[in-house]
Amino acid sequence: MHVEFIGGLEVTYGNALAAGGGFHRVTTAEGAAAEVSPLTYLWYKLRAEGTDVSTSSSAAAASKAITELCVKGEQPPEGDDAWMKLDKSVDRSKGLFLWYKTTEFKAPPSPTTRATQKLPLKEIRVVRDVKDVPEGFEWLKEPLISNGEDGKELRSYLCFRRLGSEDFCGSKWSISNQKAGNWIDVKDSSSNKWNVAQILQQSSTEIRVHIPTWRKGRDEFLSRATCRNRVAKLGTHTNVYMSPAYPFPRKQGGMWNAGMKELQQAREQFDKYFYDREKQATYLPRLLIPFIERSLLCTFLSNDLAEEMNKFHQHVLKNIVACMLGKDADSVMVYMLSLLRMILNGHTKGHTSKESKFEFAAQFLVVDQYDDVAKCE
Repeated sequence: MHVEFIGGLEVTYGNALAAGGGFHRVTTAEGAAAEVSPLTYLWYKLRAEGTDVSTSSSAAAASKAITELCVKGEQPPEGDDAWMKLDKSVDRSKGLFLWYKTTEFKAPPSPTTRATQKLPLKEIRVVRDVKDVPEGFEWLKEPLISNGEDGKELRSYLCFRRLGSEDFCGSKWSISNQKAGNWIDVKDSSSNKWNVAQILQQSSTEIRVHIPTWRKGRDEFLSRATCRNRVAKLGTHTNVYMSPAYPFPRKQGGMWNAGMKELQQAREQFDKYFYDREKQATYLPRLLIPFIERSLLCTFLSNDLAEEMNKFHQHVLKNIVACMLGKDADSVMVYMLSLLRMILNGHTKGHTSKESKFEFAAQFLVVDQYDDVAKCE
């Protein structure tokens, strides 16, 4: 099993490159080179397990991997001696440095083995707004703020993604392994912008994909011989939550096999965490959004459950609107918008069961919710 993770960091100024080779420049979510502060760039170096240069016999078993990042001044965060500091400042005007923690990392023996420590970082990016943080990435809450050469504010959020269970399964994502119906990232050849797309048809020489847009969308044909740099795993370069296709790129459901107990648990979690500033950013993507996704993509066989689920959707919608109008949603706006689109759009395809007259219950929710929003206004 070949697993790569971040094992080295470097800061450069101007047109200088990171010394030593093998470094990747930190980019934006769209793949463009990104300044973390004026004329200041961050680089990271990937390392595979067991590749540390060392004479000890344990070097082949574990490697130094970076697991935490923090931006502070000359003194380590919280007085913790475990933090290490890069020599060059990431913000020379304010004397700020990038601090990091490392750990001896050894890949788990099986993809199903639960990690007992924080997993290493495998990718770092810079975004200008937290709403642009790609799905699956964590980010430092405090941005680097400075003035660019043009006098405009330059705001940089460092975000990073960790190794996941998919990295330990021994297989690497490839366009050749994909099939019709799968969702992928596709780079527009004219604008260099990445989009979410769905594979429609494939042949030995080309792949036909559909790229949803806010209007009609379009189909595109990709040559297998030349498309390798234009395709990537879904979410690698895009924010799935902000795609016009959302939530269809998410895993589709079947029959809803949960009951009132699960719905009641969702209600209790909502009341407990939705307005909790410290837990809101974790609760929305990890609990609420997956629950709403599943409830809209699945079929109900119980009239009572369908009605209660619609009531919960209305409750969620009203509180989202209240939160946004109260300007309390800035840091989690991307999640709020994804929930709004999901619930207001309902779900109009994907259900083929003839057993239930409630399979399109989510669609009937839309009229009631628009009326409720109008009343709130």
